[in-house]
Amino acid sequence: MADSPRTPERPARRSRRSHYAVEKSLDDSLEVAAQGLAALLDSLQRSGMADGLSGYRTMQAVVIQQKLWALSNKRTKVLPRFRTIARTADALHRIFSGYAAVMDKLRKLDALALSQPQPQPQPGGAPPSDPGSVSGPAKEEAETVGEGSEAPSGADP
Repeated sequence: MADSPRTPERPARRSRRSHYAVEKSLDDSLEVAAQGLAALLDSLQRSGMADGLSGYRTMQAVVIQQKLWALSNKRTKVLPRFRTIARTADALHRIFSGYAAVMDKLRKLDALALSQPQPQPQPGGAPPSDPGSVSGPAKEEAETVGEGSEAPSGADP
């Protein structure tokens, strides 16, 4: 009995989502992110937070002048009040600076782009394997994505 030529077995196929399903999932995720950011912005605007900045700048100048006056006039009884203000300001700063760092990266999304790679000849005339890489300011942003993304707790150490 002659051996029949055997067809090589196909490797098992991995389940692949269609390009449409992947793009739809990405679109849905981006919509959720956009809605979340819009809700945060709306909340901050409605609360008057943006408009209140000048008042906090004035308070900053006054409190610093008061601390300098208290120190120069040896008013030690009121110095613990400044410590309380500093601790609260530090906790607020940890929270706000975390948000500011995240928003700083997100506001630069328009600059994030793939560079066009220089085609490298491949053996056998195959096309280059790297479809593109991140370059320029976008590369710096991509390299730092995730840095400082820990959300501060705001609690005193």
